[in-house]
Amino acid sequence: MADKNTILTEDKRKRGEMLQALRETKGIVWEACEKVGITRHQHNDWLRDDPDYREGCEIIKEERTDYVEGQLLKLIEGAEYEVMTEHGIQVLRDAPCKTSIKFYLGTIGKNRGFVERQEITGAEGGPVQIIAPDNI
Repeated sequence: MADKNTILTEDKRKRGEMLQALRETKGIVWEACEKVGITRHQHNDWLRDDPDYREGCEIIKEERTDYVEGQLLKLIEGAEYEVMTEHGIQVLRDAPCKTSIKFYLGTIGKNRGFVERQEITGAEGGPVQIIAPDNI
């Protein structure tokens, strides 16, 4: 029978493997669990009970968000690629993706007024006061 220290060491190793698998799968939990051979339930238990594991997962989530944001910016700029022509290799660039621009401005740029809906507030951002006549 394995002693308690061996079990704890094995558990810690599995947690490290899971964090590495999450990095490799860009944070896709079910895929990482499958790679490591644990259940999603085990992953959720570690998230709940282990602050270091939870922090590692948050770091991976932030890295994934940075990656996706970078991909969005590439779409906004227009994809660049090389093609072989009769004159040699030429670099071409697609037009910027209008949908990506709209998405970016509607999320990141909404504090500058790029919103599709308007929010109405009362004086100095407070609640709206509705005054109804007495005969209603």
